Amino acid sequence: MHTTAKIGRTVTSKDHIVCAVFAVLIYFSISLMFIPSMLWSALGAWLVWRNWTTFNTYCEQRRDGLR
Repeated sequence: MHTTAKIGRTVTSKDHIVCAVFAVLIYFSISLMFIPSMLWSALGAWLVWRNWTTFNTYCEQRRDGLR
């Protein structure tokens, strides 16, 4: 069953897979942030930021019809 998003496009299986992958990546990154080591915490924070910006870029391109 397909659902129409606010952007007026049909949400596909690829969209669900992309969301699931980014959810796992962000969860892993947040887990790294809570390791009591400055190196791993910094790496986790950087990964959260990169995953968030990459996911946001994907959503904007999807909205604009580029993907």
